Order: sequence, then structure tokens, then C-alpha cells
Amino acid sequence: MPSDLPQEVVDQVVDHLWDDIPTLLACSQSCCALFPATRVHLFSTIRLGDSGQYRRFQQLLQTSPYIARLVRKLTVSGSLVDDPDAWVGQIPSLLEQLVMVDELELTKLYWEVLQSRTNSLTRFAALKRLVFSDVSFATPAQIQTLLGAIPNVAELRVQNVTCGPVDTPLTYPILTTLPTSLHHLLLDSGNCHEVIVDSLLSAGCVSDLCTLSVRWADPWKDERQTEYLSDILPACGASLEQLCIELPQLMSPADVWHMGLNLEHNANLRALRVDGLVLPKSCAWAVEILSHICSPHLETIDFSMYVSYFTDIYSMEWARLDSILAKDLFRGVAVTFHVRLQGGCGTASNAAMVLNSFLPELKERGKLTVSSF
Repeated sequence: MPSDLPQEVVDQVVDHLWDDIPTLLACSQSCCALFPATRVHLFSTIRLGDSGQYRRFQQLLQTSPYIARLVRKLTVSGSLVDDPDAWVGQIPSLLEQLVMVDELELTKLYWEVLQSRTNSLTRFAALKRLVFSDVSFATPAQIQTLLGAIPNVAELRVQNVTCGPVDTPLTYPILTTLPTSLHHLLLDSGNCHEVIVDSLLSAGCVSDLCTLSVRWADPWKDERQTEYLSDILPACGASLEQLCIELPQLMSPADVWHMGLNLEHNANLRALRVDGLVLPKSCAWAVEILSHICSPHLETIDFSMYVSYFTDIYSMEWARLDSILAKDLFRGVAVTFHVRLQGGCGTASNAAMVLNSFLPELKERGKLTVSSF
């Protein structure tokens, strides 16, 4: 189909369809003018979930090698079974072919399968974004090896990642190739948070961190897991702008103070989210942390809480929270409570009415919102 439109205009039109795969496929088969623009989006993200998909993609690269330069993001999902899929071990070799990939997501696999070959992590040095979800490391040393292979990663997301037991005390040698451009770090569940944070701190890799999110799968256990936060928060300093935390429910305000969990060093903090509050269990630590905020740039504070019985709402230290949020420092700050009410224990409108009555100063000087989820 001939067209009088310049190719640049055609490309811009197709760009608006970047996430509509069926339409992109239809356009790619309609005329030659649309094919170059559509293939950029069709092959920008490749997802491999089994050996069949891996084999077909390799065959496609052999018949159409130009596709390798179109891939920007690779997602690999293996299977955490006793006999891990052999094809997963070929991913480092595949990355060598995909020279433009700067985002990698790995899910449900054993790390030692990827690291089984010499120089298997060479291509990781070009990555800008790396996501691990349900990945198992045999030893903490493997995690350190990984961190040393990703010097240019700006975003690192670690979700439910585990490593094997440590037989001897860990040492954290300074590795000059650690990610020194890290801006976004997420640690969600798993048991390797301390290894990652200590390695990053030893090389001074968190001084430019602007987003930090830390959560635990079981926030009722071992408060010692949170001790590294007292190191990473001051190390981030004024660069930290967004913080999301979920701490063990049994922590007391005294624990928070003793561990040095405060935000006094984070003078440019703009957004704070406190997750996993379960009423009526003690949530006083969340109020204690708020009392140490010193950032004049704060814009939003979000609380996420679970309520089994409506009367449990009264267990929160609302009077102290209101007095803290009434400070001039919090004037105009948007505070949102995301309340999850168990079935039959009340309605969101009732919760909103109660919280509005508990926080009169905040309601007058700031912006209070109550929502359900």
C-alpha cells in the first residue's frame, strides 16, 4: 500500500500502539511501510518460559538475525524443581547474541545453572535494570559474584530470593565493579537482604539511591533482619526521595530508637509508604519513624493496614500521630490510609469517618484520604 506520508510520521503513529500486540501484528502484515516500525515494538520484549519457546526463538534468530538487535528486555521463567531445566543454562549465551538488551528479569530458577560456565556473566555488565524473583542461590558468595558483574545497573529488584546457609562468618571485600550507578533498590522477602546491603555499603554504592523499598514475607519473625536499615538509610543521605518499608509488627518504639531507624539524614525525602500494619498488634514503630522525619520536601505519606475487627482501629496511637502530622513540616502533605477491612467488620465509609475524627489537626493542615483495598 503506497503512502505519501514520510516514514517518520508513520513510525510515530505506530509508536502509539507499543503495548497493543494484536494491532501491531495486524499492522506488520498490512504493508511494507508499517513493518519496520511494528517490529521494533513486537520484538522489544522477549519472554521465555520453557525449552520449546527458547528453541523457537533461537530458530527465529537464525533465520532473521536482525531481530537480535531489536530486543531490549529479556524475561526468563524457569522451574524450581530437583532437575532444573537445562535450557536455562543457555541464557548467558543467548545474551551474548542480544547485544542491545539492557533489562533482564529472571524468575523461578537456580542461579548456579546460569553461573555454571566460565565468563557466563560477561554480558551482565551492560544491564541497566535487573529483576530477580523466586531465584535460589547456593551460597552468599554467588550473590557477591552477581553484584560484581552488574556495575551499570541502575535498578535492582530482588523478590523472594534465597541463599544457602553460611558455615563461616561472612566477609564483604570491596569489589570495585559493584553497581555504582544504583538509583532504585527493592528488597522483598527472602533471606539475602543483609548480604546485598552489606556488599553495596562496603563499596559505597548507595550514595545515589533515590528509591528504596524493603519488605519481609513474614514480618513477625527475627527483628535482626532489619538492623541493616540503620546503616543504609544514613548512607543514602539526601539522595533518597522515595521510601517504602514494612517492619516486624512486634517492634516497639524503643527498638526503632535503639537500632537507629530514623530519617534524619534523608533531607530530600518526598514520598514515604508504610506497609503491612496489622491492627491491633503494635504499630507504634510507624509513628516513631514519622517523628524523626526532617525533610521539608515531603509530599505524600501512605499507610497500608489490615483490620480484623472494626474496634481494632482504636488501638492505633492516633493522638500522637495527629500531633506529629500537625507540625509545620507536614503542612500540605497528602496522607492516605489504605484500610483493608475483613469481611463483615465494617465499611470503608465508616473507617473514613472514624479516622477523620481521630486526626482533626491533619485534616485542617494537610490532606487526608481514606481508601479500602
